[in-house]
Amino acid sequence: MSAHLMLTITSAVHRPVGVMLAVVLGLIALLHVYWALGGRWGLAEALGGPEKPVPPALLIWIVAALLATAAVVVLGRAGVWGGDMPEWLFALGSWGLALALVLAALVNLRAHTDWERLGFGPLCLLLAFAAAVVARG
Repeated sequence: MSAHLMLTITSAVHRPVGVMLAVVLGLIALLHVYWALGGRWGLAEALGGPEKPVPPALLIWIVAALLATAAVVVLGRAGVWGGDMPEWLFALGSWGLALALVLAALVNLRAHTDWERLGFGPLCLLLAFAAAVVARG
């Protein structure tokens, strides 16, 4: 595939992929808010097993805030908002998100539970790919 065709395809899909990625990141952030408020559904799986200690609520709030910030950065890179802000900020943030998601995927793919290896690892890889599409757009 030629570089021009690849750039055209990336440009055509980066906005809808960005919106979908932002929605997924937002939903994951809301799940963390639920956990920070004391909810426990799905928490044992996310932690790697029921024997794992629950992190302090403050740490869970920080993760929720980072996920929400990542969603906003992705929306900025996709051109949905932030037209007055410097474009390089959104580009750098999107590439940073893609890298962080690849690292999260590697950690989960090497983990001990099926939820991590077969669920969270592949999900993080898919989200990293989406973040790279948005960053490249």
